[in-house]
Amino acid sequence: MKHLLLIALFLWSMRSFSQVGQIDLAKLKLCELTVDDLKGQDPDLKRVSLLEMGQCAEDIVLDGLFECGYGYESKWYPGVVFQISKGPDPIIYKIHLTRNFKGYLPDGNYLDLSHLKVSDVLRQYDVVIAWTSRDCSDYWTITNKDKGNFYVKIDKNKHPRFPVDQAFYAEQLVQGVDLIIDCASYVDKRPNQPLYLIDGKESIWAVIKKLKSDDIESVKVLKDQGATEKYGERGKYGVVEIILKKK
Repeated sequence: MKHLLLIALFLWSMRSFSQVGQIDLAKLKLCELTVDDLKGQDPDLKRVSLLEMGQCAEDIVLDGLFECGYGYESKWYPGVVFQISKGPDPIIYKIHLTRNFKGYLPDGNYLDLSHLKVSDVLRQYDVVIAWTSRDCSDYWTITNKDKGNFYVKIDKNKHPRFPVDQAFYAEQLVQGVDLIIDCASYVDKRPNQPLYLIDGKESIWAVIKKLKSDDIESVKVLKDQGATEKYGERGKYGVVEIILKKK
């Protein structure tokens, strides 16, 4: 009886341990989350270099929307690298998941990248938009609309490279996942919100409210017909144009 009790306690403790730190990306306010928010939760947040799997390993093609090739890691989110948008108070624009990630994606699907195969992805998501790769990249990018980019290592011993041997690669392990945060859709879901622009680029209130007055050169508010004439349907609830001081 004592042995059975010890076994039961062991199994219960393992079950409890497996639930500690369960990552659920859907619970993060991704279109409001900033690096400062992450640092507030984890003072030991680390800035790390990152291989952009969908781009060239030796010559990264810089993306104008986010800080390419770098991200932030937190002990609270193992297997997650947060990448920031470019701006005065950058929000999390892109999330890269490594093989250490176990948890839920923003769409609610559970992934364990430690042993996830491409075939698992194909079963989980019915529609694959494309298999793509830059000539200098070491990875195939498996793109699914609105779900992210899944990467599999290219076997350079397979010739020819095209067409893609999908049957072969379906049995290979996924090496990483990129999730692009669709903040435009997030903003559209909030009723009666004005369009915010910083130096001509669309932004959100979470970023605007953290701007310091000393950083602002000018603010222009457009309403009614003036807003829709310049920005169309996007300006139907008004437009706030903010110009920052040049540093």
